[in-house]
Amino acid sequence: PLPVQYADYAVWQRDVLGDAADPDSELSQHLAHWREVLDDAPPESTITLDRPRPTQPTHQGVDVELTIAADTVTGLRTVADNLNVTMFMILHAATALTVSALGGGADLVLGSPVAGRTEHELEGVVGYFVN
Repeated sequence: PLPVQYADYAVWQRDVLGDAADPDSELSQHLAHWREVLDDAPPESTITLDRPRPTQPTHQGVDVELTIAADTVTGLRTVADNLNVTMFMILHAATALTVSALGGGADLVLGSPVAGRTEHELEGVVGYFVN
């Protein structure tokens, strides 16, 4: 048996963050912060497309696989170790540079989900722990 269930985590999170409708709650303050920070962000990417964007989402796409040479990966790991950063941070920076070079500008909005499993008791719990 697990020490906690996903429902326990959800209740705990609600207790800690409070309700978004309460302007004094921690959640409301976090939301206000990000609304302010992202207020000037464009509603969608400004990168020049190779074809027109459909008026309605088609939900069609493809997986693109690529292989990175072993010596390149070794070099990236060396850079990450030397800078005391993670490979994720290196690849996130590379993505930002690529988007900028493709016409995204110098002030980019890139996001990624972050796992919310900061407590040891949550390691074995099945659930969507993403902020």
